[in-house]
Amino acid sequence: MISYSTAWSMRVSTSTSYSIVGALNKLPIAVSGMIFFSKERKTVNTGTAFGILTAFIGGIVYSIAQIKLRRKVLSYNK
Repeated sequence: MISYSTAWSMRVSTSTSYSIVGALNKLPIAVSGMIFFSKERKTVNTGTAFGILTAFIGGIVYSIAQIKLRRKVLSYNK
């Protein structure tokens, strides 16, 4: 089932979208690792937190751009 769902999602989306989703699914793991496995619970590495925040914002910007692109394509097809 995993192989079938991977093949289906690659067929219905672009390779860039598939790659972005693959990268963004690691964000919750990174955040939970920072929270639960931090050596010093009182401090958070600002570089790591900034990197995670940047990746999250980049994913949101990419998603919004894809939604706007689809709306534009659909409006031209009408």
